[in-house]
Amino acid sequence: TTPDFSLDDIKSPEYLSIFPTGKVPGLVNGDFKLFDSSAILFYLASKGNNPSILGSTPEESALILQFMLFSEAELMPAYAGFFYPTAGYEPYAKPAVQASEQRLVRFLTSLNNILLDRTYLVGDRVTIADVNMVCDLRPIFSSFMDTATRKQFRNVTRYFTTMIGKKDFKPVLVDFEFISERIEYQGNP
Repeated sequence: TTPDFSLDDIKSPEYLSIFPTGKVPGLVNGDFKLFDSSAILFYLASKGNNPSILGSTPEESALILQFMLFSEAELMPAYAGFFYPTAGYEPYAKPAVQASEQRLVRFLTSLNNILLDRTYLVGDRVTIADVNMVCDLRPIFSSFMDTATRKQFRNVTRYFTTMIGKKDFKPVLVDFEFISERIEYQGNP
């Protein structure tokens, strides 16, 4: 269950005593404490009754990790460099935002090429690589992937649409709507 919280809560002494890094999300299961969404995803998946979601072979497990790290270390930082300044959460510097947008397009192009003839990132079923990627693609589709961009990245769009249509994703991505126009900076650069 996700408790109600505000971003101020993660700075509280109580939260920092449990999660000294101040990162969210955080999971407490008895005496076990864990932060970082990918680590939590791996932990919860390993406790489930579907071991193939973690990969059926060492090679599949390595590919799953590869895609999770690609999303976490490449795709999401590029997106954050575009989104946070554009949405007004961080100072806007046009050259930096444009560089982040170019990196995001480069990584989406790579992902689009990878997904050319694949339904799933690894193998022939949903793995935690897909769960992680879909969760990371959601904000990208909510603010960056406008109608024209979705046409440019047809394979990524097909993949995302296929995944969010699956019954296991629907509770998490309830009422998801695609955007027609990309978020634009409203201030003075």
